[in-house]
Amino acid sequence: MSCISCVSMIPSVLQPNVSITASVGGSVMLECHTTADLVVAWFWLKQIPGQKLNPIVSTYYQEIKLQEEFLNESRIQFKVDDKKSALIFTKINSRDAAYYHCGVLLYEKLYFGGGTYLTVNVKIIQHPVLDSHHVGDSVNLHCSIFGESCSGGQSVYWLRRESHSGIIYTDGDRKDQCETISVTGSTVQSCVHKVPKSLASDETYFCSVVTCGKLIVGNGTKLIADGKACFIAHIPIYSPPSIFHSLLYCSHLLKPKSRCEKLVASFPKRLMAVLDQKGASTKY
Repeated sequence: MSCISCVSMIPSVLQPNVSITASVGGSVMLECHTTADLVVAWFWLKQIPGQKLNPIVSTYYQEIKLQEEFLNESRIQFKVDDKKSALIFTKINSRDAAYYHCGVLLYEKLYFGGGTYLTVNVKIIQHPVLDSHHVGDSVNLHCSIFGESCSGGQSVYWLRRESHSGIIYTDGDRKDQCETISVTGSTVQSCVHKVPKSLASDETYFCSVVTCGKLIVGNGTKLIADGKACFIAHIPIYSPPSIFHSLLYCSHLLKPKSRCEKLVASFPKRLMAVLDQKGASTKY
């Protein structure tokens, strides 16, 4: 009986989410709870895999102290109550991807939660081609890739689908046609793919990224061989597949509208089917 009573008095620290995923530019809240009645101090630490723990914020009773590295980070907020605390991120960027450990100080002893890993999803925006093109013209396709969530980097590929066959294949690694820049603390890659002049059939091109063992596919651009272009856009790009929306933009609608609608309606299922066969994990 005394042993049971003793064990029940040992305080616990719980971080309810082992992992949590957020998109570049989004927001997320990391939670931490304790069973202790009197907490002397709360603290949060950040750890990038392979690196040492880095303190973010600590409290001593009601006094909150941000570490020097995070003093000017208005994106990060800290909230604390008697038995819970929260770390809130806004305008998330790729640098936020890490383990976050919550701890409490009780009776001169430290107690830690199990940690929460924050994954920052890469977001792809494929820019529409606004000008019409004719057979024999070359076309430059552009896409922007926001964020890089894995230390091993990421590979950029362009996928092409021919409408008559429904086959998707890669045009090869196009890293030599990508420029990497830093915008407000987040990594952005700007990539260009030049479609050759030999375009002879309807084709759809997708900017895609392989990162963290996943394939992430952009919104896609449909090129019609007779010079009229149909652009497919998924809104929002980061929505789960069950909340799939699409818009259709056609320049100089010489093609029947019903044909464009069929392209939009049939393509997502065919794309998912092919990628599933390859064992790839897809995100929109």
